[in-house]
Amino acid sequence: MSVVATSLSTTHGLKHQPVVSIRLLKDQGIKDDIHCSPSPNPSNTRQILLLSSSQLETLSSSTDQLAPGALGENILLALPPQENLQGLPPGTTLMFSSGAVVKVTEWRMPKKRLEEWPASVLKKTKRDGIGRFGVVVEGGEVRAGDTFTVS
Repeated sequence: MSVVATSLSTTHGLKHQPVVSIRLLKDQGIKDDIHCSPSPNPSNTRQILLLSSSQLETLSSSTDQLAPGALGENILLALPPQENLQGLPPGTTLMFSSGAVVKVTEWRMPKKRLEEWPASVLKKTKRDGIGRFGVVVEGGEVRAGDTFTVS
């Protein structure tokens, strides 16, 4: 399993900009991201957003081709066909080859800034959500090509 892309945003909005790498900060989130806590805040269960490349591909349509970062994800993951983010219960950890560790917390349900979402994506995700939020358990740098394990 590997990282396909990383992205962050310095302003509020749905789309995030792809970047070469992101620096995860324990109990804070992603350095330089708009959602990063200024000091450690373990009660913030939405420090990072994970999305699988297969879900991004499924949500893309002939009218809405979605690039990495288009749905606000921070880490786009390549998972084997038999695994998916929907199957990961809260508390599951992703350990990246850099030593960074993210713990899955909850589903992301589109609720805010709905006008920014492609209509085809909203229609497909209304019931099931899209991606998983997580918290940073151990900091480190994450970049495309990094591998990770799930436990």
